[in-house]
Parts: sequence; C-alpha cells; structure tokens
Amino acid sequence: MKVYDSIIIGAGVSGLCISSLLAKKGEKVLILEKAPVVGGRYQSINYKNHVLDDGAHMPSESGHMENVFKDLGLKYPELLKYNSGEAWVDGKWVPMKDYFPMSEAKGIFEWFASMPEDELLPLYDVSVKDWAKEKSDDISWEHLFTYMGQIADVGNKIEDLSMGEFAHFYREHLLKGYRLNQIGGTISGGLRSVSGQLQSFFEEHGGEIRLNTPVNDIVVKGGVVRGVEIETGEKVFPSHVLDTEIIEAKKVISTLPIWDFFKVISEDEFPAWYRDWIDRLKKKVTHVWTIAYAVDKPLWPMDMFRWTPKLKRSGCFGVFYQHQSYGDKAGEIQVNLVIQGNYDDLPDLTELQWAKNRREVRKILDGLEKDGIEQIPGLKDAAKWQVRTAGIFGLTESPAMTGMHRPTMTPPEVKNLYIVSDTIREAKGLGIQAIAHASEALIKKVFPND
Repeated sequence: MKVYDSIIIGAGVSGLCISSLLAKKGEKVLILEKAPVVGGRYQSINYKNHVLDDGAHMPSESGHMENVFKDLGLKYPELLKYNSGEAWVDGKWVPMKDYFPMSEAKGIFEWFASMPEDELLPLYDVSVKDWAKEKSDDISWEHLFTYMGQIADVGNKIEDLSMGEFAHFYREHLLKGYRLNQIGGTISGGLRSVSGQLQSFFEEHGGEIRLNTPVNDIVVKGGVVRGVEIETGEKVFPSHVLDTEIIEAKKVISTLPIWDFFKVISEDEFPAWYRDWIDRLKKKVTHVWTIAYAVDKPLWPMDMFRWTPKLKRSGCFGVFYQHQSYGDKAGEIQVNLVIQGNYDDLPDLTELQWAKNRREVRKILDGLEKDGIEQIPGLKDAAKWQVRTAGIFGLTESPAMTGMHRPTMTPPEVKNLYIVSDTIREAKGLGIQAIAHASEALIKKVFPND
C-alpha cells in the first residue's frame, strides 16, 4: 500500500502553499479537498470575461509569500498600488492627507519600525481605540487609527482591533522601506495568480490532489498519526453510513481554519483544556461583505482608495476601490464596495441555514448598495452587472483572541500532526501573508537542518 510522506487536508491557499514547499523538499504529498475546486476562502473564477475574486482581497507585501515564490522559483504577481486616498467627511470626499493628522502620526510609525518584536507582546491585549485615545482625543486621530486598523487587522469597531497585530503589521512593512501608501493593493489577475501557480508547481513536482474527497477522520494510534480515513462508495440515502478506507501517511497537516479542526479529528484525542480552547474560538470570526460592479470607465482616479468612517445604513466604515487589473480582457474595470465586520457586529455568517440570518445578510448588502450609490456619483447608471458576497475572512484580530491566545501549529499529545492556516499563532500578518508565514515556520520545524 502506498504511504505518503504528508497528507494535506484542504486545497485552499494554505494547503497549496505548504504542499508546494514539501514537494520541493522531495516529499510524496497528497492533498484531500472536500470541494470540487481548489482555492478555499481565496477563490477566483471567470465571470463575464472578468477574473472575479470571492470577496475583497487586497494583499500586502510583507515578504512572506514573496519568499515562498522565490524559494519555489516562481514569479510573484504584480501588486498594483493605490497611491492616494480620500475620506468621506461632512458629505464630501476630501484628501486623506488633508484630513488625517499624518505629521503627528509619523513619529508613531517610526517608533513601530524601531521597536523590538518582544516589546510588542503587551500590545496584543490592548485595543487600538484605548491605545490611540491615550495619544489624542481628536476625532481625526481616531479615524486615522480606525482606517489603519481595518487594513492591518480586519474588523469594524476600533475597540475590537488588537494594537499588537496593528503594530506588527506596520512594523514589518516599514522595516522593508515601504511608505504607508505602498503597503497594499490588488493582485494582477486576481488571487488565482497566486493559487494557480502554487497548484501547477505542486502537480509538476509529483503532488496529487483529490477533489470531492472529505476527510472522515485523522487516524491516530498510540499517540502517533498514521494517516487519514475517507469514505468510499456512493451514498444511497443521506442517512447512509458508508464504508471507509485508510490512506497512510507519516504526517498529516490540517489547513482548515482552527474552528473546523474537530471536523477532521475526534476531540477525544486531546485534553479537555485544548478542546475548551478550540471551542472558545468558534464563531469568533471576521466578515468581509462586498459588491463588485462592472463599469466601462473609472468613476474616480484609478489609483485612489476611498474610505468612509461610518456608512449611514450599517454604521460600518466603508471601503471603495477600483481594480486596475481584473477587467483587461472585458474592456471594463470593477468598482468594489466593501464593509468589514466582527462576529458581534453583523449577522452570523456561520449560521446561514436560518432564514432570519439570510434576510439580514440581504438587508446589509442592500444598505451598502444604497450608501455606495449616494457617495459615488454615476455608479447606478454606469453599472453593467453586480456580484454581492458575504463571507468569513478569518479569526478575529481582537484583544484576547490573537497572538499568544491562539493555538500553535502543533496540537498536544499527537505526534506528526500539524495545523497550517491563517488562524494559528505562527500566522503573523494578514491573509495570504499570514498563511505563508505559518508555512515557512512549519518547514523550519520539519526540516531544522536545512
């Protein structure tokens, strides 16, 4: 029987990233994915000649995913930047540089860049709001740190954002010499420019991907991982209990978000304190809600990012931007309206089986559309089509939920079992950069002498 060096659970960016690094090391790797497609929470599709991402994704350039691509000999896709910004103040758009107190904040960001990493640790349990309020009571100062916090942490309320995550995010970028307007942007060709290259590399280096193959259980004997169990055959009834087979492996890596970990391994394998830890993090997620429109011409300068501190209908801040990259073949561009939310801000996206939540989701998106039409002249008449999404981005970046409060990549009492995702302690940063950071950390752990 074939024995794999590693079995990866999940073919999202986390699974594709760590599997590619392992394949480069010469390992025999199998990815098992329950969905019919790869990509997970970072999917791209072709839609009306556009490359359309599942939700709003504006990766930063902290260097971790770039390092993975360099290690694999791949070309990292171009990140198209937004060089200026406007804020919605008193019913009109004003330049951010004129509204935000950037001269006062300059020293703060220089301090982040010079601060040793260990000095950031106490800030993980401090909210951005409490930290900023100690510096100034000026509302524009609070708005600046709300704006900067939603970029670094993802969330809506400034009191829900961790100052430690905030400081770590900006420290990484400032140490690389980036200015604040150089930190994020849209990936040319969409997120599949990342996931597609990783998938191609993995398969070209002998990796296998099995789609439509959910993992029934991770097999553990004597406290050591032996492989995974999958169901075989075809279900006759929804209640039909199928036979199973075991696929053997020397190690198993779950790339599911931490709240789904016990879907693929029995919680009985772990002590009570660990089960309670995982249970406490369930539903503690951040949301990203988007409406993407296709238009023929830009509705404001293409390299300008727009932000409003409080939308009329949802009370959330709004982010508006136009893709410079996605509409080339269609001869069109995309206008994106975005709001972010924490688990206690907006309808529970983990419970969409309930009609009440589905109704509330549509109400929030209807409000976002009306706010966007009011604040962006010409949008209603210019829009050729729209796609609305409401999805889970990741684990909340709130105080007491981030940093040392998250489980590590090595669960207790089970050898050769690992977790790699953007929801664990080692995943410093945001989105795909956090995923790459965690993947790099696991490679160093598994291959300490390389």
